Amino acid sequence: MTGVGVGMSNRDGIGCLGSILSLVLLAVLWPYIIAAIGIYIAFLILVEILAWIATNWIMVGVWLMFFLGIYLVLKYKLPSRAFARIAFKREKASFKTIDWPAAPQRAPEHSTKDPSVFTPSTNLYCYWCTKKLGLQSWERSGKYYCQSCYEAICKKKLDIE
Repeated sequence: MTGVGVGMSNRDGIGCLGSILSLVLLAVLWPYIIAAIGIYIAFLILVEILAWIATNWIMVGVWLMFFLGIYLVLKYKLPSRAFARIAFKREKASFKTIDWPAAPQRAPEHSTKDPSVFTPSTNLYCYWCTKKLGLQSWERSGKYYCQSCYEAICKKKLDIE
């Protein structure tokens, strides 16, 4: 006999149902197997990156400080603040005070009566707060400002607030 017979077989005996069950199980578990392989590869890459950082820590520190400096410059808008400060110093020279005529002083006639002091009367009002302008007034390009608004403009230009 050649050893090939009906009762003798080298197969495990899983059969057709076992093959179908194995394929269904593989189809169900396939995404999880791929995810596990991806996590393992990511872990290996992370270990290699950390090993490189451990050997080149000085260069990594320099790069981190460089990017931190760029981040802080952009966060606090340092170039625009510097340009605003330079422009403000240039504009501050363009502000002119209004030259009012000197107010003559007279001695009071009666002690109960307020001293009569000439106050220049104009129809100029502050451009921002619409207060009537007094002796401390500022002019810039045809717009008139009171002292408090002028100080607010100065603070706003410098971004101090």
